[in-house]
Amino acid sequence: MSVKNRKGNKQAKTNPLHPTTTNVDPVDHGVNIDEVPDKYAHVMTSDFDFLTEMLCTDRVIQILIIMMTGHLFYLQNYSSSTNSIVTDNSSMGIIFNSLISFVCCLFIFIKKDVHKWNLSNFDSTFFNLFYLFLIPMALTFYFLPTEYLALTGTLILNSLPINGPLRIPLMGIFMIFQLPTNVNNYYITRLHFFKSIFVNFLIESLLSYISGHRKSLSIVETNLFSILLTYITFVFEFPINIPFQILQKSLYALATTFVLQMVYILILKFIFNVNIKHKSILTKLVGFSLTILSFPFFLYQYLSILPGFFSTTFEKPPIWLMLFLTENDNRLTIVSIWGVLIFTTIPLLTGYVYQGDVSLNFSRKFWHFLLLFIIAVPWKYDPELVKVSLSGVIGLFLIIESLRLCGFLPEFIIQILNKFADHRDQRGPLLISYIYLIVGASFPILLDNDLSGIILLGLGDSLASIIGKKYGKRYWADSNEDNKKTYEGTLAFVLACYTFELIYNFYLSDYQMSNVIGFFQQYDWNSSLFSFATYLVAGILEGNATLNDNILLPTYTMVLKRLLK
Repeated sequence: MSVKNRKGNKQAKTNPLHPTTTNVDPVDHGVNIDEVPDKYAHVMTSDFDFLTEMLCTDRVIQILIIMMTGHLFYLQNYSSSTNSIVTDNSSMGIIFNSLISFVCCLFIFIKKDVHKWNLSNFDSTFFNLFYLFLIPMALTFYFLPTEYLALTGTLILNSLPINGPLRIPLMGIFMIFQLPTNVNNYYITRLHFFKSIFVNFLIESLLSYISGHRKSLSIVETNLFSILLTYITFVFEFPINIPFQILQKSLYALATTFVLQMVYILILKFIFNVNIKHKSILTKLVGFSLTILSFPFFLYQYLSILPGFFSTTFEKPPIWLMLFLTENDNRLTIVSIWGVLIFTTIPLLTGYVYQGDVSLNFSRKFWHFLLLFIIAVPWKYDPELVKVSLSGVIGLFLIIESLRLCGFLPEFIIQILNKFADHRDQRGPLLISYIYLIVGASFPILLDNDLSGIILLGLGDSLASIIGKKYGKRYWADSNEDNKKTYEGTLAFVLACYTFELIYNFYLSDYQMSNVIGFFQQYDWNSSLFSFATYLVAGILEGNATLNDNILLPTYTMVLKRLLK
């Protein structure tokens, strides 16, 4: 039962939440919608009330989790001797100022956009803004130097619903007051941060345009990705971190290739008067060839020329990659197993999916399980290989999506990709699910050697969906047709993640199977209890939050792990 009850209002007219622009089969949920409690009353009511929406059960649960996170942060940094928070004073000042600015930002949203809100877009256009502040600021606090809190707090303001010519100066002014004066090379750092504001604005505008003006990506997702991309592509240079260098230069190559794709499409449209939506085989072949030749060429050039490991050591990237993959027998074995798995499972599963022999849910979750196996098993023997591979795969997935978006792939491949799409992919031109999966699984690994992302998404989220659909009978309050979450699924999520962590820690240890008892006798059960609490909170979020699980769960769990240490 919801905290505030919306029932009893008049029936609303049928109105799609988002226009569908991708050719995706309808999702077969296999459950009678009449048996499922309604979430946000998308089709049950036509009246919108701000207080009612804020006090519905799922949002109250999320607010309590956010408040718990803030309290844990206070406890972690509180000193009874000084009766205050003991951490870098400049850090706390920046966080406090950013929080005040964010609250002002929320008031601007309420005053400016309240007339645009309805029962279907309230989460994506307002409530999830809480995560837009919490996640970037918390990750910056725990993983970056103090001065970057000022930059992150400034970039968050790029979500303000005001015109760019006014928003950019406001962000610049905020930066001046936020940046600590005791940082090294203060004026150089400040100038670099000012440039970062313009870069972030350009990236956010590009993402908004590519996503169909925030149809595929919500305002929160657009700004979260723009902040992440700003740090990866401009703020940092990663002089010794090879995986991040590969990822950074892959993004440069992707952006350059995308520009060439757009130029080619414009030439076809305005010079040769080609119907863009009905390209011939020849025009598709030329576009496909242009893409697959341009991307590796520019990647090679950027790796070789721009500052980084390859430009300073004068090593040729292809030769380095060949030597890296053949450095020892373990790597050869791992790469061989990866190749066999990929080239056998992809044709097999896609064939079943194309013929309609397997359900959408099974086909999607199969990739989650496969990714978990591909990452978790070899991590014990060669974590560097896993990280380098993930950084390259992200670029590969993005270039495949650019080919699909531009219509340069064969029609049957596009149809196969669309077969794996769910309701979130129907909102706009982008198929975001598989990109979200690889980014959510890779980000904790690349940033902190943390496998929690792939455990949550590869195992927890998958089993929650499978168990919930098959055995779920008790739904979370306000669950709806597009977001059916059950208590049984959440329980499976928590128990599966916690059990897997116990087994996986044994796998990573030097203990033999004959000494399992000895391993668990010396196991740190206090730390294990905190892990269980982390998975419990993640499971509750998975059951109630509407922000994409592949983004929310890995990042929030990283923060919780730091808080519970």
